[in-house]
Amino acid sequence: MRKLRFTVALCASTLSFGALAVALISWGSEDDSGGDSATALQGYFAQMSEIHDVSDQQFEESVFGMEQESAKSYAEAFDAVLAMMEAEYEAVDPPGAVEKEHETLIVMIKEYRLGVDHGLRPLAFDAPASEFEDLFDDVLADEDLRVTGAFCAIQEVATAQEIAADVGCQRT
Repeated sequence: MRKLRFTVALCASTLSFGALAVALISWGSEDDSGGDSATALQGYFAQMSEIHDVSDQQFEESVFGMEQESAKSYAEAFDAVLAMMEAEYEAVDPPGAVEKEHETLIVMIKEYRLGVDHGLRPLAFDAPASEFEDLFDDVLADEDLRVTGAFCAIQEVATAQEIAADVGCQRT
């Protein structure tokens, strides 16, 4: 957007004074509310839906669709997908209308990753994969609910804006 604004201003410098004034008025009347135009929000939710789809696919292929040899390999595969999600969501520039919810999501994913790391520490190095599943049910269920809540808060913004999106709000 900044590049576009700079280009408009640069092109305007070659126009006559009247045309320059019209170009500057148009430039100044652009939505400066943090990029909360309908187009910006639709683009944001499209990005979020795409990341959600890729993440779901990665969980299916790399975590749940694979026979895990140990709790450690299970947790490593699980954390690798969480790390990918964290990086992808951090790369998204959210519009102001959803900025707080987006930042909360990233924090919740980081806390989830810490929970996986802390939960693994007491397990034996060669603990069976079922012990990670037990850890998930006993310890990580709360982390999972917080991440789901963060996704649902983002989904609620889409719903309020009447934008069709599936960002990962999967309450059961």
